[in-house]
Amino acid sequence: MAAYRYKALNAQGQVTKGILESDSERALRAQLRQQKLRPIEVAEVSSRKSADDKKTGFTLFSPRLGGSELALVTRQLATLVASALPLDECLQ
Repeated sequence: MAAYRYKALNAQGQVTKGILESDSERALRAQLRQQKLRPIEVAEVSSRKSADDKKTGFTLFSPRLGGSELALVTRQLATLVASALPLDECLQ
């Protein structure tokens, strides 16, 4: 089962938000209707970080370097590549 974030209107017209587990978006919408809620928005919650990501603090697509740090790493990598070292050694 996947987790879904939702926004729905209750009987008084107020917006309620929450996260529920369901087999699909369609099943979640049906579940909300059974609770007398009108679904406005339903979206799957992004998958949890793997155990390795939690240990190292590294995730592939979320940048952790600032602009100046990224510039420094890029300059250093360019220098190593220009010195004709193999790329795998440059990255180490």
